[in-house]
Amino acid sequence: MNGKNKKATSYLILGLMILSTTAGAASVTTFSDGTASVEVELREPGNFMDSMTGAISLPEGETITSASVNVSTGFAMHNDFTTYDQSLMPPGGGGIWDARYNSGLTTYNDANCHSANPMDCSFSSTSPTLSLTSKGFNADFETGSQGMSPQAPVDIFNWERKTQGMMHIPASGCPTGDFCWGTNFDDPDYTDDAPAASYEYTMDSPAIWVYPTKGAATFNSYHSLYNRVASGSNKFYEDCAYVAVQNSSDGGLGWTPWEFIDIDIGATSGLQQGTQGLFQKGTGVNKVQSACNGKGSLTVPADAWVLAGMSTWANNQNGWANIALDLSRHEGKHIKLKFVMEKNPILGTPVNSSMPGWYIDSLRIGDALPQSGNVVMKSFAPRSHPNPGFPNGYGILDVEVASAGPGSFTVDVLDSSNGQTVVDKYGKSMIGLDGELIELWDIDSDQYGLIDLRFNYNSGANRMNTPIMHSFTLGTKIGSGLNSTEGIFYDMGYLNDGEWTVEAPGGMIVYMPRMNDTSWSPMLEKNRFNAPIMAVKPMIEDSCGSANRNLILMTNSNQSGQFTPANNQWVTFASPSTTVAFGAQYSDQCTVYSIWLELRFAHTMSNVKLDVAGDGDIEWGMVESAFGSLGRQQMFRTQMVNGINYGSDNTTLAMNINGVAEGAVFFLPKGAVVNHAELSWDNSAIGNASIELLAGPSSQ
Repeated sequence: MNGKNKKATSYLILGLMILSTTAGAASVTTFSDGTASVEVELREPGNFMDSMTGAISLPEGETITSASVNVSTGFAMHNDFTTYDQSLMPPGGGGIWDARYNSGLTTYNDANCHSANPMDCSFSSTSPTLSLTSKGFNADFETGSQGMSPQAPVDIFNWERKTQGMMHIPASGCPTGDFCWGTNFDDPDYTDDAPAASYEYTMDSPAIWVYPTKGAATFNSYHSLYNRVASGSNKFYEDCAYVAVQNSSDGGLGWTPWEFIDIDIGATSGLQQGTQGLFQKGTGVNKVQSACNGKGSLTVPADAWVLAGMSTWANNQNGWANIALDLSRHEGKHIKLKFVMEKNPILGTPVNSSMPGWYIDSLRIGDALPQSGNVVMKSFAPRSHPNPGFPNGYGILDVEVASAGPGSFTVDVLDSSNGQTVVDKYGKSMIGLDGELIELWDIDSDQYGLIDLRFNYNSGANRMNTPIMHSFTLGTKIGSGLNSTEGIFYDMGYLNDGEWTVEAPGGMIVYMPRMNDTSWSPMLEKNRFNAPIMAVKPMIEDSCGSANRNLILMTNSNQSGQFTPANNQWVTFASPSTTVAFGAQYSDQCTVYSIWLELRFAHTMSNVKLDVAGDGDIEWGMVESAFGSLGRQQMFRTQMVNGINYGSDNTTLAMNINGVAEGAVFFLPKGAVVNHAELSWDNSAIGNASIELLAGPSSQ
């Protein structure tokens, strides 16, 4: 007996054969190994056939007059993964993304990344994370703080990185994406909490290298600061905002004192000297008053031009200006910038009806980012020896990439043998794939024994925003190092730079995987995997341990069971689930660093055939697409052509004038016992509906 499955995925099958012969009416009820049933499991690509496990021994000269086979099925379980990040490299062994050290893992489209000294590489190939880079500093703050450091709170506030909230501060939102830095996102008047007080809101940039000839700096700025009426249309400007700089010539070991830096007025746009948002210090009207005098040893020159009043006016109605700084005398050095907003005592009725403070975005020093770039990761097989191979395709690609705003990150799957785009079993070209989780089950691993992954980066129209890849995992592990908000939901606490922190009395964080389903137009976001899950191993890394932590595991099947999971321990489901979510409830202060799930997927066979005696005549098989796979039906019968039943994984039901829609036909093997079923609906606005399952004369 041969179990042929050259086009099929692998499976677990149980068989029992009974043979009768003419000579002496002998009956054979066992296989050659003496057992009444055997298991056949096919995993290896290119060899989906077994002609030995189901062998039967017959006396010489016997003639077979009849034969029967009882076929049942179970799941082929599989879990295996490899994560690619800096932890794979030995200490002192170089960077995982550095083509000089990673044994051919990376091939960049920029030849500079493959030179003996990749300093001109358009990627951060020598860093633990991989992003586009240039001879400059570009930060739009969409993917994190990017090194900006607010000083201690004063009057409970200071600079913070946030999105425009319910108070609509700043009024026009952030200019290049969702996030920006500001002194107050929740109070339209920073002056009313302590009207008589004097203090400064300050924030420092990280140490930034200023390349030779690259000393031009710009940033977006929005401000609305306290000023009062002097006489008529004249005003006194009491509060102010400005930038200071310090530099280091020894790599950051020693720093010069902070000093005020002038705005490069000729290269600044969106403000007007002396009338709109940009005023000079002085003693008369329409000047910034002497109370704007610096912080500590940092002084503001007597005739300096600073930000004051409002940046919103007739020619700049959204309020965002482009501020320029000349850092040419700091070229060839590291610098830090300090953003200072001075709050001084209220001396009269404010002119402004709203005074939220100062906001900045899109800081650039030197060159813009490259518009685009790509890197090919090579080469990946469906099997990692000595582990068994994947029954289906290549599993799941989990790319932990922080990507927000106008920048984009996509993946192409390539044939390692020729660099051409992989086409899956359903004719879909695997190019331009996006989302943090990408399912690769439908790659024919018999045809594509090795694949490459091409990661495509784009920095957006303003060449300011680069995706930042921290790691990628191929196989059956999913989750987050909290460097991205993808799939992460939390109640209380805050998420920033790879950590979620919650104060007493605690809070909850949940990871819920999400994928993009491009088989629909427009694309749908889903949380269901194409392969069912039978077991998971939840893993969470935090600062507080299990004392005040309660782990939570959720599935979409009531039959899967109720769980009280333990960290780093496998949980086996009673019934498969196509969705899983994992979270933790904390009752006290804690910081979470990562949240991961190892998954054990259940695989079933499709296009399976039984050829008794190996003569090429197929005695039994599930070879029509509408039959789905043995053990799992995921196909609707859509049509019959020349006696062959064709299927699809989705179908359309149209309602008649009586409000009834009938269809969605599907097959089940005779004697099948259904232990889990689910349906998904899309584009249906029908309410108050009921679903009835029809099987012959029966309905439910």
